[in-house]
Amino acid sequence: MSSHQEQEAGPSGLPHHEMMQLLGFETSDSEKEEEETNLLFSKEMACSDEDEICQEALDRFERQRAFQTNLLEQSGGGLDAGAEGAFEFELNNYVDRLSNRMGVREGHFNTRLRQRGNLIEDPNITRALQDGLRRAVNQVLATTPNLHDQDRLYFTIGSNSLHNNFQGWGLRAGEWREGGERMDALFDRLAQALNSNEQFEMDDSFQLSITQVHHAPQGTGRPRRGKPGHPTMEILTRNSKSIIRIQNKDELCCARALVVAKARLDQHPKYHSIRQGTKLQRTLALELQHEAKVPLGPCSYDALTKFSAAPSLTHYQIILVDAHRSFHITTFGGTQDKQLILLHHQGHYDVITRLPGFFGSSYVCAHCWKPYHHEDHHRCNKQRIFGACRQKECHDFLHAYPRGLKATQRCPSCHRDFFGETCFQTHLAIDHAGKPVTNPQSTICFLRRRCSKCRKQNVGLENIERHWCYYVDCRSCHKYVHGDTYQCFIQRAPKPQEKKKRKKKRSRRSSHQTRGRRGPSNRTGGRGGRCGRPAILACVF
Repeated sequence: MSSHQEQEAGPSGLPHHEMMQLLGFETSDSEKEEEETNLLFSKEMACSDEDEICQEALDRFERQRAFQTNLLEQSGGGLDAGAEGAFEFELNNYVDRLSNRMGVREGHFNTRLRQRGNLIEDPNITRALQDGLRRAVNQVLATTPNLHDQDRLYFTIGSNSLHNNFQGWGLRAGEWREGGERMDALFDRLAQALNSNEQFEMDDSFQLSITQVHHAPQGTGRPRRGKPGHPTMEILTRNSKSIIRIQNKDELCCARALVVAKARLDQHPKYHSIRQGTKLQRTLALELQHEAKVPLGPCSYDALTKFSAAPSLTHYQIILVDAHRSFHITTFGGTQDKQLILLHHQGHYDVITRLPGFFGSSYVCAHCWKPYHHEDHHRCNKQRIFGACRQKECHDFLHAYPRGLKATQRCPSCHRDFFGETCFQTHLAIDHAGKPVTNPQSTICFLRRRCSKCRKQNVGLENIERHWCYYVDCRSCHKYVHGDTYQCFIQRAPKPQEKKKRKKKRSRRSSHQTRGRRGPSNRTGGRGGRCGRPAILACVF
């Protein structure tokens, strides 16, 4: 290594030999002599894999040091060698909005990354991010007014260096304040996600957002009176034969509903007395409340979770239909043949006897909880071909899909993600039709590949070989051009549906013009106007 190369400094401002020493690649004098003798016999060692790894680590160190130095300057300070380096997330852009799909109010916080103290080394970046996230959440807890312990906090971490954005669990605000096993498990999962991405770096694309979701409504007992002119739910609960109304004056409507639904399924000999809300119904509800260790008062999702764990309800599954969340269905407990179905509306719980009758459909899917009429038309009943491994009824996909899990196992050859080991091994041994092959060039892995840079999936050997990042096939001129810069001036031929729409617009336009040209003289008696001449109607096309 020449003296000029030793004095040359990178973006971080450090000489080359100091960076090599920080990375652990500096050698002793004896090792330098051995290297000089080895270089005389072999010059190809400069292009070996070890040199490439060393150079890559060196470049990564340079980028990290330059980024953190710039971040310290933007934060209003400078490098403080005596202080410990730490990341800070500055909260800004608080947005209070209503989620129409979930029926809840949520507050959204955007953050800005800051740094103070000294530079943070690569092995300590994950720990520094965890500490900064804890401080950001604590700031949300301290500054947000009327933050209930049952409110949930979600956070999302995104970066170009991550394969997928990391989404944190919706822990309750009380759990963030008290800590515990769930919070530790969440940070462990975050550490695994960051460490599993070998190319993860802190750069300008790193983003953190925190969302606060208000806790779900709780049933207190007495049903509140609906608004005038909006008696839809009132009429539904009164007239529907699929609903059993719980009429009570205490705060036991949830336990009463569970008792009535259980007595109906078990064909209890005193079912009619229990259904009518007699003293027996209250006694059984108090016993269930005591057995599940649920305090008297409003029953939230946590109370339903405790009810599902009660010994007398071990072989039952509780299903909740929330009218305030667009009749969203939530299940409590494992999948069981016996189901206790509750309806929550206006702070009150009722019993649903049959879900198809309540939704007015022929069936309700037990997998996605969507009502449908024709059994052959529902997507869950069809044998789907999974796009990654191209096999029917992929077990790994069927296990992950209802749980909301994403594909995390990436193939190093085709750069596509898979849901499990079986799904991964299958795409290496079958073709696009799902048949086993012996030729590696006929497998799915060889003929379906995703670009590692632009993440576009190409199917077929011809498309894979000609692929350029951000290039597309122009639908008008049928050329392979850059999608962002190319401007095609050839008009595309209209489709039959577009022709029909244009025809309708022309007919409407002509009718409007005809009406506008009819004058008052045409309304007088006879065919002609006042001068006795025939009326002329002009139609313009």
